[in-house]
Amino acid sequence: MSKTGLFVKLDAFYFDDAAVLEVSEAAELLCIRALCRAKKLGSGGYLTFEQVEQIVPKSYANTTQLQEVVYELANELVRAGLWSVDGDGFHVGNWLGS
Repeated sequence: MSKTGLFVKLDAFYFDDAAVLEVSEAAELLCIRALCRAKKLGSGGYLTFEQVEQIVPKSYANTTQLQEVVYELANELVRAGLWSVDGDGFHVGNWLGS
């Protein structure tokens, strides 16, 4: 249960979406975390590169190549149409639905 009562909409069948099926599990998890982080920040769906670094899956978080991992996962999401590049960060693609 949320301590703040702050929620994002996530379709119960999101995992059947062709774009979600196209990306790795790590990218999928990053996408869901990004929805939550953007909501928490009130950023209108925008996250900076540094904010994305903070929410990568733990198995990648301690790597010495964190920036490369973030680029790789974010590019997966961009190619699948789930995110778009926006200046020095990313826009979570389905923000208006959340």
